[in-house]
Amino acid sequence: MKKMITIIGLLLSLYSFSQEKFTYKELNMTQAPANIKIIQILDGNNIGLYGVIDNNGNFLTSNNNILISIQENHIYLLDIDNNEGLMSIDGNWIGKMGKYKYKDKYSNMFLPLQEEKNKNFFIIYQKEKDHNKFAYLNLKGQLITPYLYDDAESFSDGLAAVKKGQKWGYINEDGQEVIDFIFDEVFPFENGSAVVRIGEDTFYIDAKGNKKVTQTFFYNIKEWIESVKRHISNSFVEKIGAI
Repeated sequence: MKKMITIIGLLLSLYSFSQEKFTYKELNMTQAPANIKIIQILDGNNIGLYGVIDNNGNFLTSNNNILISIQENHIYLLDIDNNEGLMSIDGNWIGKMGKYKYKDKYSNMFLPLQEEKNKNFFIIYQKEKDHNKFAYLNLKGQLITPYLYDDAESFSDGLAAVKKGQKWGYINEDGQEVIDFIFDEVFPFENGSAVVRIGEDTFYIDAKGNKKVTQTFFYNIKEWIESVKRHISNSFVEKIGAI
């Protein structure tokens, strides 16, 4: 009788997917949303691999994933054929497996949730001849730009830095190019300003691409002070070393 109870308990702890006739177990992942479950295959050809099911046991993905990483508002998947996929935490596809390649990849499926991974836009790319071209995908799975750019960065303050050829500019969240491609180096916008560089000239711009003279002045003063500190520090180290 005890043996029978043990067997029944074991069977109840596993779920079977009748059509493909394999068993799996639910992984205890604290970051998993309430309406989906991450499972691991226990038998068959894909033993040890992973999938996603809903609360009714319906499979939302194939059972051949080697990586399922849950972030704040999306799930990144990678299967045994190196196809990438992106899913919302509601279990809806943002980009089905193999449809896109993503610039941001998550290597550890057990990483804790991170605030910066709460994204509304995703950088995707495709191979063109000997280099990659980049575009943007929104949380609904809609392309907001074509594959136009030679590099691309994440959005901040509603703007993202993108590169055409050797020059950088910025687009807005509608995919419109709002700041010209004239910069050699760019940084993310923060509180309405971004640091950019043209040649040897580094300065601040506003969200329209206009130079912020006062902020740039204080930035240059700060940089000058830091360079003086580094020079004094290096000189002191050299003198100490010479003794």
